[in-house]
Amino acid sequence: MRVTHSLLHPEDVAELVEREYTIAAPVKVGLLNRGFNDAYLVTDVEGGRRVLRVYNREKYWIRSESDLRFELDLLEHLAAAELGVIRPYQRAHGDRLGRLIAPEGQRHFALFTHAPGTPLNEGTLNAEQWHAYGSDIARMHQRMDTFSTSHDRYHLDERMLIERPLAGLAPYARARPRCSADRGFHHPGGDAGPTVEVGSPRWTTAGPGRDRLPGRRGTAGPIPPRTRRVGAAS
Repeated sequence: MRVTHSLLHPEDVAELVEREYTIAAPVKVGLLNRGFNDAYLVTDVEGGRRVLRVYNREKYWIRSESDLRFELDLLEHLAAAELGVIRPYQRAHGDRLGRLIAPEGQRHFALFTHAPGTPLNEGTLNAEQWHAYGSDIARMHQRMDTFSTSHDRYHLDERMLIERPLAGLAPYARARPRCSADRGFHHPGGDAGPTVEVGSPRWTTAGPGRDRLPGRRGTAGPIPPRTRRVGAAS
């Protein structure tokens, strides 16, 4: 039986953190979020909080370690400018990026500062908070103009966001032929939803408000006021 995305035991993650980082032990670890990456909340014996990110292997846009190291270098650059971003920790051996062996194979990991605060919906921010957030966004872009690194980063373009995902869906569309040329997946509201054309990796929409293109949340942006960010990312 093959494994594509395992969930690491918190006790094993705790041992990893104590071995790889200079941190007040013993530590307690709990799963914080599972998604493109797995995030674990790490609490040391003094109550200090950090977040360990374990990167998922099955991401077609990640070509090599260089993509991950680019992001870590960028976060360090922005954090040094006192922007509200999470900051990666150095491991005991000096490198910020580590490797572990999981059931599905090698996975990478990195430890970040914990971003305190309470998540807020966009509608709950007042004008002063939005102004501060916009100011930080502007500062972030200015600082990124001075960023340099020896690592390369993938590019989010039409091929990456649309063509490759749809090519992956094409075999499933061919396996279930449509009964008629204009038949799609219909929602309870009555408007037709997304339809995959059989034999062609094209995604079409047949209803209002359903022409959303895939996107990706970044990890380097500043933290909105009192909004918790624990690292999402690559």
